[in-house]
Amino acid sequence: MHVRQERVGASYALHHSAVHAVVAEPGTVSLVLRGPAIKDQFLVMDAKNGKSWWQYGATKESLEDAAEKRMSPQRLEELIASLDEWQLI
Repeated sequence: MHVRQERVGASYALHHSAVHAVVAEPGTVSLVLRGPAIKDQFLVMDAKNGKSWWQYGATKESLEDAAEKRMSPQRLEELIASLDEWQLI
């Protein structure tokens, strides 16, 4: 296992085969930008309860599942306002 702690303002890129997790300290922000999916599925692991499951890409998910994951325009506006308030943008 490899653990990294990034400095304020740091950025990095990961290969699609990397197993990773992002943990943000209270009062901090981590922004994850994802490009087009390379794989049709990936394994999700919940360390708290020890469960894991396969997450499938857009080509294999129902319209309902896709809609459930989609961020609403209102929530996006709230997040942008917070980032602006924190002087991050």
